[in-house]
Amino acid sequence: MDTDIRRVIKPIRGDSYHHWLITRLTMLHGGVYADYKGLEVVWSPLYHYVSMLPMLLSGSSDIRVLHWMNTVFGALACALSAYLAWRLYANRVAAFAAGAVLATMTWHIAFSGMNVTEVFSGVLVLGVVLVVIREPSFVIRHSSFAALFLLSTAMPLTRADLSLYLAILVVWLGIQKRYAEAFVIVCGVVIALGGWSTWSFYKTGNVLHWFQQYARNNLHDWVLLNEQTPNAAFAFAEYLNRLSPLALPALWGGVMSALWIPRVAISRSARNDSKRVRNDNLTRRKNIWLVTALLAGHSLFLIVGYARGIVPILTERYLAIDLPLVAVLVSGWVVVVGDWVIRELGDWTTLLKIRNSQFARFFVAFVLIATTFLRFQNEIPELEIRRWGIDSEWQAGKFLYANAQPGEIVLTDAPVAIYRSGKDVRQFVSSVALEKLGDARTALKTKNVRWIVTQPVSYDAASNFVPRELYQAQRSGVVDGLRFELVWKYDPQKTDIQSAVWHVIENSR
Repeated sequence: MDTDIRRVIKPIRGDSYHHWLITRLTMLHGGVYADYKGLEVVWSPLYHYVSMLPMLLSGSSDIRVLHWMNTVFGALACALSAYLAWRLYANRVAAFAAGAVLATMTWHIAFSGMNVTEVFSGVLVLGVVLVVIREPSFVIRHSSFAALFLLSTAMPLTRADLSLYLAILVVWLGIQKRYAEAFVIVCGVVIALGGWSTWSFYKTGNVLHWFQQYARNNLHDWVLLNEQTPNAAFAFAEYLNRLSPLALPALWGGVMSALWIPRVAISRSARNDSKRVRNDNLTRRKNIWLVTALLAGHSLFLIVGYARGIVPILTERYLAIDLPLVAVLVSGWVVVVGDWVIRELGDWTTLLKIRNSQFARFFVAFVLIATTFLRFQNEIPELEIRRWGIDSEWQAGKFLYANAQPGEIVLTDAPVAIYRSGKDVRQFVSSVALEKLGDARTALKTKNVRWIVTQPVSYDAASNFVPRELYQAQRSGVVDGLRFELVWKYDPQKTDIQSAVWHVIENSR
């Protein structure tokens, strides 16, 4: 891999590199799902198998291949959002607004350029909604049951929380008495989670280990990240702060559109075929309520989950999946406000020579797009801060690139450092793997570890393998026949414990 490329590619999330590492290890293990931290029973597998395709087709293991893949998914999400808006509102301006609003959201742009699951998850959500909102007769005639089954199976295997969207869809289909489609979704979820639980039993002897470990990890992070237990009111305020001013306008836009659009359309088409139009509008109203319920349901899950420790922190990653739904529902204001302007301000529109509602709709769309663009521009500085938040791991990898020799085993819990080092991923071992080999010194000798990368972060336990007295004093020394040399620190001017690289040498004396 070209080292210049490694130097410039630095997403804002370390998980981007962990996903890359899981994909690489799975490829090296002949397609058997693998992770050097033992999280192949916790992190859902589908995204990593999808990621293998562009790597295999391109013949490259560089992470930028996966960045391009997610860029395609991000663009597809914009296109599907526009199409869904057109299906809901039967208005091209609203469809354009939905795609453009999503395309101008800074966090959607950011995640579309990283190797993470959120944008792909958003595409799956849009896909299953587009399949479900078709008429039942269409589903049966065109065998869309297969597509519904595949999507329902894929979603739980991509992210566990995507099952919530499917649960809402099952309830909605049940209310509509579309029991066959609801049954297909249930079958897809049962098969997906059944297969995942079988894998969990094979690896751990516990069919629910994947869920229990996931819940424990989230609760652990939640305790570390929240000094005071957040209550429901705080969680709601934090949610609105993260997604305002779009979350409530989107939900309100969905409610207004469901109530407004049928009336307007019926009044215009009543002379032609009022019964057909009324049926079409009733279907569109139901579909708008469905999309609104999906956004409201997942928002409620995030708020309650954050208050109860199920969701560790309301970062943009948990909200990114909803951004396509937000864009679709926000675009409903294009039709609602546009038609209201024409109806209520008729004299003014005549004076301004506005002959139809399209001009007013384009104006509302422009305001929505401009507001979204300006709102999210405030997040750009935070993007840069997040980017440099993983710089210590990046620089540690740079040190390993220059100093670690081929075949030397490196202990690190930092996938960023592994990627940046440019070394064979099989040279690296995690603290999770070493803990199974006994005490620290025995494990180091058994694996013949020569380098240790330590970081003062919750997900890094490599420091446990450096003698406590040496680690706390940040000095070199000999313990139990091994010499631990502190050879690199991220910032030598700081005296507190920080990211560092230790060279482990057999003591000859």
